[in-house]
Amino acid sequence: MAEGERATEPSREVPPIADRDGSSPSAPVVESCEPKSPTPSGMRGRIAVVIGLLLAATLLYIGLFALFHRHQPAVESVFGATGSEPPLDLTLNVLSVDPVREVVNVRLEVVEPSESRLWHTLNSADVRGFVIRVDDRYLTFQVVAEASGAKSVLEIALEGSLSGYPLDRYAGRLSISASKKATEAPQPIRLTVWPYVSNWTIEMSRSDQASKTPGGIDLNIQVKRPTSFIVMAFAFYAAMALIGLSGLAIGTLVFLGVRPLQPPMTGALAAMIFSIPALRGLMPGAPPLGVHADLLVLVWVQLAVILGLSLFVITWVSRR
Repeated sequence: MAEGERATEPSREVPPIADRDGSSPSAPVVESCEPKSPTPSGMRGRIAVVIGLLLAATLLYIGLFALFHRHQPAVESVFGATGSEPPLDLTLNVLSVDPVREVVNVRLEVVEPSESRLWHTLNSADVRGFVIRVDDRYLTFQVVAEASGAKSVLEIALEGSLSGYPLDRYAGRLSISASKKATEAPQPIRLTVWPYVSNWTIEMSRSDQASKTPGGIDLNIQVKRPTSFIVMAFAFYAAMALIGLSGLAIGTLVFLGVRPLQPPMTGALAAMIFSIPALRGLMPGAPPLGVHADLLVLVWVQLAVILGLSLFVITWVSRR
């Protein structure tokens, strides 16, 4: 009885379908899951894009190479004050720049020039009893020179703002004069300036305004970051923006079902979150957090990566 029931039970297999021309039935067609290879026209388009990107990168590299290897000006600048007496020789060395406090640290020193310069200067015995005044429009410093080699480290105030990083600029003015301690008669001076310091570009030029003190020297100070620092800072911010857009794109496409869910991508998105602060700390001359560039780039980039990771995790949790 069981065998008869089994025999009369209808079969669940789908019979082969005969072709329209009456030939033998064809086998069921199975669609291949292999990805389709790009068409020749699509391949040519991709090759053109790659060649265009390589040419653009080459031109950019050549432009940056020419920009970074420009002719450097002379290391020192000499400013002299007119006068009938031999001048008092001074040197001004820039030690450092503090953009947070908006000051530049300099060392002022009374020196005796080398014989190779053939300068008409004071004798070593006469370099005593002078008072050197340094004015930065905010404070006036007085340095007593009793002999050659007397020096003092001063903080010169600047005007600027660190919030404009990496395009921040600072300006200041410096007035230097000397007088005899006993008679307070003005003394002509000759100032040799060494304005070079690591990580900054400093220019000191003579002011167009006449000095308030006879025999004094007024200088304009311009401080900015080197071109290489500016280019690298923009490159770091561009890398942050690329990371943020990539994280947001991955999370959004997976959340919308356009791309398959791949759990290993969770680690990549989490690494993006921590790589952005690391890039910010590696920036050349990195200022404290809160400059305008951080508000324009860093904040929304970090939020974009966090949002992308959140969408990815929500999709993974909702899948059954």
